[in-house]
Amino acid sequence: MTVSGKNDSVTTVSTAAAAASQSRIDYKTFISAAAVDGGPCGRFAGDNRSYSYDPGASSRTKVYIYYNWGTSNLSYWPQIGETKKINSSGGVIQTATASTAGITISSTMMSSSYGRTQLNHAVANPLCGYAGSINYSVVASAWSNGTAQLQGTALKAPYHEAYYWTSGYLGGSYGLQTFFKVAGDNLMCLNVNCGTRSISTMAT
Repeated sequence: MTVSGKNDSVTTVSTAAAAASQSRIDYKTFISAAAVDGGPCGRFAGDNRSYSYDPGASSRTKVYIYYNWGTSNLSYWPQIGETKKINSSGGVIQTATASTAGITISSTMMSSSYGRTQLNHAVANPLCGYAGSINYSVVASAWSNGTAQLQGTALKAPYHEAYYWTSGYLGGSYGLQTFFKVAGDNLMCLNVNCGTRSISTMAT
């Protein structure tokens, strides 16, 4: 499993393959700092955390892709974290939540043993017209035997993490595999060309 790019940190977990009734890929982006400078737009609260598989962990964006092997159905659930503009003391002075319209899937195929979809993601700060989008595009593939794959590209900010559950119970750490955990470059990389990160990961 490889993830290429500056400041990348990759963790691989392997589990024995086993037939699953459902599987799920989680892809999350987050700002690790408690607060960040938004330039002419002011100051904004971050997610103030490190890596976490917990679905409840604060994030800028989350996308859950569900593979139901019993019904041969693939679905997805995008979520956007609330943006909070803050003052110099950390007090919240304005809030907004970006639309999920910038998170889409396409070219989807699904059977009782294999599923695949193209996930495209472009979400910007709704309180800053100058802000570039958190941008990535990956093909998310999974097999009912517990194998999964992510392939694509992403901008180098903010932090990115992806996980895979291979059992019918999609919670806790049971059946959990970590695709990757990648540290983000400066948030200016959403506005200026810092290059892209190539993603090619396999969980088995």
